[in-house]
Amino acid sequence: MDQLLTHIKQGVPGNIVHASGLRPPALALFAARCIEELGRPLVLIAPNEDIAATMERDLHIFSKRPIFNFPSYDIPPYTPLSPDPHTVAARLSTLYQMAADINSITVIAADALLRRIAPVTLLDNLAEPIEAGEDIDRDDLVAKLTNSGYEHVSLVQNSGEFTVRGGIIDVFPPSFAMAGQEAIDAPLRLDLFGDTVESIRYFDPISQRSLKEIQETILLPVSDILFPQDEKARRKMASTFASLAAKEGWASEPSHKIKEYLLEKCPFPGIEFFLPLFYDSTDTVLDVLHKDSLIIEIDTLSQQQSLQLVRERITSNYQEAQASHQPALPPVQIFLADEELEKKLNCFTRIQVHDFISPDQKTITISCGNHTLLKQDLDLRRKKDGLLSPLVERIHSLQELGHRAVITCRSMRHLRNLHEILSHHGLEVQDQELPFTDLAAIGDQVLLLPEPLSQGFDLPLEKIHFFSETELFGEKQLGPRQRRKHPAAGETVSFDQLAAGELVVHATHGIGIYQGIVNMTLGAI
Repeated sequence: MDQLLTHIKQGVPGNIVHASGLRPPALALFAARCIEELGRPLVLIAPNEDIAATMERDLHIFSKRPIFNFPSYDIPPYTPLSPDPHTVAARLSTLYQMAADINSITVIAADALLRRIAPVTLLDNLAEPIEAGEDIDRDDLVAKLTNSGYEHVSLVQNSGEFTVRGGIIDVFPPSFAMAGQEAIDAPLRLDLFGDTVESIRYFDPISQRSLKEIQETILLPVSDILFPQDEKARRKMASTFASLAAKEGWASEPSHKIKEYLLEKCPFPGIEFFLPLFYDSTDTVLDVLHKDSLIIEIDTLSQQQSLQLVRERITSNYQEAQASHQPALPPVQIFLADEELEKKLNCFTRIQVHDFISPDQKTITISCGNHTLLKQDLDLRRKKDGLLSPLVERIHSLQELGHRAVITCRSMRHLRNLHEILSHHGLEVQDQELPFTDLAAIGDQVLLLPEPLSQGFDLPLEKIHFFSETELFGEKQLGPRQRRKHPAAGETVSFDQLAAGELVVHATHGIGIYQGIVNMTLGAI
């Protein structure tokens, strides 16, 4: 790792560094060291959403910096579907925070790079700061929320909704944290006295109970597809669409419906695939990055394969839409072509991490091992020697060579259990808080961390070994099994304590089976 860091510090000819050997959990440690030692914003590009989510979790163990995830849309291209509102909100929140915080780490799945987005200035122009104690115009705020894509409802439950009841405004914005705050994915309640904001509180949309009071927040738009408020602009947009429909020979019925939706400011399923109609120009997530950003591309070969599959799906679905004369803009207007994506990536310093070394390129190889054989040894010897004996033997042998060991536990309770068990095996153990940023703090004692890595790894040159309880032992119980506590008879149970299919006793209706919570229409409400 030190060699790779030194190489980046000295400058990168051609902007691309090739590295091999770094497994994703070790890559999280390397990324944390990069941002601390280089002082540059960091972007990790993962082959898919699963690897991106795993990398995000691992990063939280090693870094104290803000970590963001820019998710892909969860819909196939050119389908009459719209993404989940929480996905849209998460994307907008990440875009805003990426631009505002240059000391952050962002994880992006490769296919999320392809889609064009609304102009980056949109968020800055529509972000609405709110502070407790300040005066606001309630009607003006309601108008801004509507123009930013929020839906006026009777009861706020989902992202992108708001309601007004007298001096109380409930709104569910994209999750956002001011400096020194923790982001909470929950709606906000603005309590007004006249025109003054008396308090700002997160609340539980089910129980309506307050979760946390804050002093300030920023209300971000909940959609990047925002209709022009000027009727003349909407007519121009609808006219542009009608001209395209006539030129491309799109079917009249769906084309007429979409034209009416555009005129009436009515969102419709699949509207995201008509983004270029709403703005004079579009950007990409790469346009948001600071010019000094460092990009780490995880498993370049898998990333290229993933992008190829996405492009094949885009082409296939577009051709299918053309064949059935369904309204569909050309892919180049909605997605980045290969050449354009590569050109934008080359504006930054790039570290491409490979599983295999190519003879055609200079590659920095990092010695990094895994624990596959250790896990097999644990499984084979479990009945004879017990659950932990092979691990204890491995740690003892490493310590004799002057190496250091860290074990990441599934929870604080597991940490305490493991601390006690390892102490009985003659190991000196020390608990460590997160994030774990100082490798020099690892001494002769075995360090225990209260959150699990996705996998363990060895860095033999650094003489450091990270073991993951989840990888080695799965869901097995390491300490004394605790009985599940049930509410006492007659005690009220909240919805978040119930699982679908459990038996419940209702105060009025008696015994029943809990099937979850659904929205119901009562009295046209």
